Parts: sequence; C-alpha cells; structure tokens
Amino acid sequence: MLPSLTQLSTGARVARPTLWGELPTDIKRKIIEKAADLSTVEDAAISLCKTDKEFAALCREGGVWNALLTHFGWKPWVEAPNLDAEKAFRMLRNLKPEQQTYLSNWNEYTTTIDKNVFYNSSKLQLTTLPPNVTHIEWGAFQGCEKLALAALPETLDKIGLYAFSGCVSLRLTALPDTVTWIGSSAFYWCKNITLTALPAAITQINSLTFFGCEKLALTTLPVGLTDIGSSAFYWCKNITLTALPAAITQINSFTFFGCEKLALTTLPVGLTYIGQNAFSGCHNLALTALPDALVSIGDRAFFGCTNLPPAVQTAIKNINPNAMEF
Repeated sequence: MLPSLTQLSTGARVARPTLWGELPTDIKRKIIEKAADLSTVEDAAISLCKTDKEFAALCREGGVWNALLTHFGWKPWVEAPNLDAEKAFRMLRNLKPEQQTYLSNWNEYTTTIDKNVFYNSSKLQLTTLPPNVTHIEWGAFQGCEKLALAALPETLDKIGLYAFSGCVSLRLTALPDTVTWIGSSAFYWCKNITLTALPAAITQINSLTFFGCEKLALTTLPVGLTDIGSSAFYWCKNITLTALPAAITQINSFTFFGCEKLALTTLPVGLTYIGQNAFSGCHNLALTALPDALVSIGDRAFFGCTNLPPAVQTAIKNINPNAMEF
C-alpha cells in the first residue's frame, strides 16, 4: 500500500528502510505539494518530471524513482541490475496491492508462481523470475501482454495451463532442459517466442500449447514424444520439421494447420489416424508415401498440400475423398 500524504510530509517510513530521506528537501516538498493537487504521488512525480527543470534532472538520473520505490517498500527493484527505475515504479503502481506485496516477497526461496496471480496484468513488465522457481501455475501470467521475459529459471519443471497465454511480448529463445510438462494453451498466441527445440523430457504436447506462435522455429521434436494435441502448432508458420517422433500414432485435428514451412518427408510407421485440417495449408509437405497402418484421415486434413506427389495424393483420397478438398 502507498503511504498517505501525511506519512510522506512527516517523513514516516513504511516497512523497509528507504531512500526518501536522501532526496533534497525542496524536491520532497514539491512532490508533497503537487500530490495535494493530483491526489497521488505517482502523478505528482510524473508531472514534475515534465514541467520542473530541477526536478527533471533528478528524474533522468533515476534518483526520484529510486527514492519512491524504496519508500514504498520496493527496495529490491532498486537493487535489480539494468532496471529502469521509472518503468518499475509505474509498473508497480499499476498492480493491485496484493500483487505488489507478492512481488516484494520474491527471493531465492521462491519455488512457485501461483495460479492466476498476475492474470491480465497488462502493465507487468518483468524481465526475470526468481532463480529457483520449479512451478509456474495455471494462468500465472495469462494476458500479461508486456511481459518481456527472455529466459526462464534453470530449475523449472512444470508450466501450467494458460501460464503465458497472450503474452505477446515474451521473447523466449529456449526452455530449460529441466522442464518435463507444459500445459494446454501455455504459450497460446505468444507470437514472439523463437524456440528451435523443446526439452528432451517432454513426452506430450497438449492442445493449443503453441497456438499462433508464428515465430516458433522448431526443427525437431523430443524423441520420446508420444502425443500431440489438437491445434498444438496451429499457425506456427516457421517450424521446419522433417520428421515426427516414432511413437506418434495419431495426429489430431488442426495440429499443424497453417504450418507453411513444415517439410515432413515421412510419417511414423505406426500412425493410424490423421484428424480434420491436421495439415491444412502445409504447402511444403514433402511426403513420399503414407504409412501402411494409416486407416483414417479427416476432412480437409491435407487441404492446400498440392505439392505432394500424385501417388501420395491418390493414396490420401483413397482413404478419404474429402481429405484434400475444402
């Protein structure tokens, strides 16, 4: 919680040691006087940074923002490397009080990011997480469109359903090798992640996991993978897989819909089922034959796959005449 105007004017402290007292007296006075008009310390500081020359110089140096961060009990944010104190202050001020407290309590002993804790916090701009996190629970960061994590903790084991759904600013290039499970829709519409591989321990890719991740650049899948859910790679236009793991027996509906760079040359020998629209729009599919075990193909499963050899197209239509039609 922010301290009251009375607390500020009397120099009262909140929770942790502060740097408020290190600000020049005239700067503190200006904030207090301005806050009386604008009702919040944040608005007062922002206004003064724009209109007061002396104040603006201190703003540019970060001094005002560092002082305010520590005064409100957010000292860890001042100590974080490469942190823009003004952005941190504005971000924290836009969070709910319980979320502010939650962040301030993060430390090396934090192992779980709780369910829905930052759900739809559109101003959250974290770039790192606590170093020993093992679980990111259901919907923890869902809808956090400014979340700009470039990496996840090397201790991470499980990523829950919808954990990063809609995090369009997420820029992950890899997942930790320790990850064993990724929930449905975990990276739904995370269109700026550029993973080229997945952790070897992954055995299942759930439905909608990477839906709309148009910069996802997978070249291989884990060899132990046994199941890929519906729409798991929907509209992942930059994956360039040439083969699927041998244990795959089904390819579900819309799994690779719109994956225009998918370049499979073979399918697993034990494959028995391909769902509707599974490969729709996969123009670069380069199959030379179908597995003998394949007995069911859904409608439009190969719609738009016109570069397939005539013999393969005939084999597809023999199983389902509508498999290549719209």
